[in-house]
Amino acid sequence: RYFVLMNLEGFDPKMVKKEDLQLELVDHWIYSRLNATIKETESYLQKYALDEAAKSVYEFFRGDFCDWYVEMAKVRLYMNDDLKSKQTAQYVLRNVLETALRLLHPFMPFITEELWQHLKIEGETIMLQSFPIADESQISETIEISMQWLQEAITAFRNIRAEANINP
Repeated sequence: RYFVLMNLEGFDPKMVKKEDLQLELVDHWIYSRLNATIKETESYLQKYALDEAAKSVYEFFRGDFCDWYVEMAKVRLYMNDDLKSKQTAQYVLRNVLETALRLLHPFMPFITEELWQHLKIEGETIMLQSFPIADESQISETIEISMQWLQEAITAFRNIRAEANINP
């Protein structure tokens, strides 16, 4: 049911070769944000700043992933005839979701376990999965600045449309 919401029903990441993926700016950005969040969360946890660690994970999951990446991926999933672009978006969605659930697990164990079971992610339980390790090679300030500019432009266009009562 949850995979249908993200257009991942029947998608098998094992059938995808990473070298065949066509990563776009938004894909590089979400991986950069994910790895920066993992690094930041690990730093907070080492300082026993659990509130800051939880806030960091929450802001990534809700803001970066759900509010921005999932919304931008919808165009590639539903309004695109480019199969490779769609497959790349599906791969990134599933991969980031799986990692984000492992990152979120210490803060919301019952919810992440329930989602893990419903999504049928590899492994019997999320409790036996390792905590994510940041891949610093995927963190890019340049990509994050480019995406920030795009986000600001989209937000400005949405505000203009709302103020002028223009339908989407």
